[in-house]
Amino acid sequence: MAVADPLLFNATLLGPDPLLAESRRLAIEYLTQFMLKHRDRRFVLILYHLHGHWVTIAICLDVGGVTYFDPLRRKENEPQRDFEPIKYVIDAAYRDAVKWYGMPNFSRNRDAPLRHTFNFPYEQQPEGSIYCGYYYAHTIQQMINDFKLKGKKTFEEVRNWFLANAELGHNSEILVYEIQKDIGEILNKEVLKSSRDYYGGGIVAKSG
Repeated sequence: MAVADPLLFNATLLGPDPLLAESRRLAIEYLTQFMLKHRDRRFVLILYHLHGHWVTIAICLDVGGVTYFDPLRRKENEPQRDFEPIKYVIDAAYRDAVKWYGMPNFSRNRDAPLRHTFNFPYEQQPEGSIYCGYYYAHTIQQMINDFKLKGKKTFEEVRNWFLANAELGHNSEILVYEIQKDIGEILNKEVLKSSRDYYGGGIVAKSG
């Protein structure tokens, strides 16, 4: 699994306005190279900032599936979120990676489009809460813990796992506490010296 830099994936920078053409181009170029670099990963994740709300987007290059994990998913009778700007970027980056850089397509048909699932059932945060940042951290944590490469989970198995767990319910306060605790442990381990002072140089996070 690889997580793209969220700096470029902001809805306010990717809309159809001609003034945003340069930011869209940069996002497409970055994501194209990111897909190429991590083409052998099970999932490529994008953390998408949508007007004050975070949504985790999982791209499975093997099967051409793109799933949107929205912890404040809109009900069917409500106006749906506009994911068209980020969909355009993802589709364009994928086409460029296949057409210009020879990345294998998931289908024998090199022109086969990615399949986007926007309203995927997913664990929901309480209405009016501001927990979405914790939920995308929770999604990443779940994928790391439960879908390691040695497990050989398929894309459908991962989706089915999330579907099942979305129905179980959860305690958001406990979830937030656990994420905060994990982040605190990372900060203590990677940022602070044993003397409790901050390191002066760069931060290197160990993988695994």
